[in-house]
Amino acid sequence: MLTALLAVALTLRLSGPSDLYDNDQSKTIAYSADIVHHDRWLLPRENMRRSAAQPHDAIPATKPPMYNWIGALAIKVTGRWDEWVLKLPSLLGAAFALGAILIAGPWLMRRADDSQRPPPDKTQPIGFGAVCALIWLACYATAKLIYTARPDMLLTAFMTGGWAAATVLLKSAEDAPARRRLPWQLLLWGATAGAALTKGVPAVVIVIYLVLGSKLIAGRWAAVRRSGIAWGLPLAAGLFGAWAWSVYRIDPQHFKQVLVGDEVVDRVSGGGLWHLLEGLLVMPLNFLHVFAPWSVIVVLAYAHMKPRKWFGHALGPVFLWVLLMVVVFSFSGSTRADYIAPALPVASIAAGWWLLTALGERSFSSTRAALIAAAVAIGMFVYAGWFTPAGRTGLGENVKQFVQQVREHAGDGSSIVFINTGYNPLQTLLGRHQTGNPTSQQIEQADWLIIPMEQVLDREPIIISRPIPEVITDERDRDTLPLGLFRNH
Repeated sequence: MLTALLAVALTLRLSGPSDLYDNDQSKTIAYSADIVHHDRWLLPRENMRRSAAQPHDAIPATKPPMYNWIGALAIKVTGRWDEWVLKLPSLLGAAFALGAILIAGPWLMRRADDSQRPPPDKTQPIGFGAVCALIWLACYATAKLIYTARPDMLLTAFMTGGWAAATVLLKSAEDAPARRRLPWQLLLWGATAGAALTKGVPAVVIVIYLVLGSKLIAGRWAAVRRSGIAWGLPLAAGLFGAWAWSVYRIDPQHFKQVLVGDEVVDRVSGGGLWHLLEGLLVMPLNFLHVFAPWSVIVVLAYAHMKPRKWFGHALGPVFLWVLLMVVVFSFSGSTRADYIAPALPVASIAAGWWLLTALGERSFSSTRAALIAAAVAIGMFVYAGWFTPAGRTGLGENVKQFVQQVREHAGDGSSIVFINTGYNPLQTLLGRHQTGNPTSQQIEQADWLIIPMEQVLDREPIIISRPIPEVITDERDRDTLPLGLFRNH
């Protein structure tokens, strides 16, 4: 059932209208193109300008580059600039997170006592894992982020992997041989470094979970040593620090003002004390909204037992992680709902446990729970693919259709310059990366020009696009505007 749902869900999502121009995805994929074309692996740049007052401005990346490292390798390996290739890091992240749920859920259940396990006639451990995986798929955040060119799903994969590895180490026997712990230690600190190189500060939650879990889950603070923290934390910090120091050497002002000032300091302290306190209410509400309808079941799972028993339960690692994610990000100074995404794969295990166990004789069978989750998932994937604003406007499809026409007329080997084409995925889909507007010499040497129609009155275009979002003209910003492909000579 899980395999069939995955096939149907991905088909629905991938076949829906393109949303590449939406939610800063144009910027994210432009970074991957910059790495491919200009080898800026440490601090890639956009290929568009944000205003007519800065015609040659190409703004450096505002996030660490892990998504774009994987994206650039995907482009180099496949040799293609298709949408699915540009979004492949998110698809790979979703596959890893799904695998972690399938393994972690049964692993925890095998270590539960009889009162905490699903009844034998309800499900075997692997069935429990499949139900949890279906629940994770059956929420809007997963349906959206699984095929979005943003770092969020990749961060979710690293965070979930770090949680799983830390949990195994905390629950391992005190006298377990070092060689059995080493693979999990490498996974833990590799995932921590990966999370830091994907989105920075959220990786700290893995370390906080490890330290608190040593007391709340393993029973003694000294249990943290099982993780190899003495060498693992410096290793993860060193990998992230090497990238940060290199970026500082490349562009000190951007590093201090944007990567540290805007992305860290302002996100934590932005809005002052009142905004921080507001986050204590808003982030739990975000969790309820983003993980609906399963968030209600997660709340019921917490309410099923007294708080003092949460962390002694077989699912204590689940309860601690979800609670920690909500509390920590409540103090982020930002109330964006996608911040809570790394909590959702683990939260799905709590929802699955409540459905299959906590209701006692009235608990669902694994088949019935899976059917409910599958039905909800289909609805979420249909909505995410076809009924969001990006799907209804069709602007992303307009860009892709224009790209196909340009390829047919200009070919892949010809030189194209882009003049005032604005903030959209056009360049990247064409396999180009032009930083800002071209110089007069670049225009003179080009075979083709792509330019807004209203700026060219003395010649006929070869083709005209349908309206494309956020095209920038010299006089003003416009939401949509047709572009034309012109032969230059």
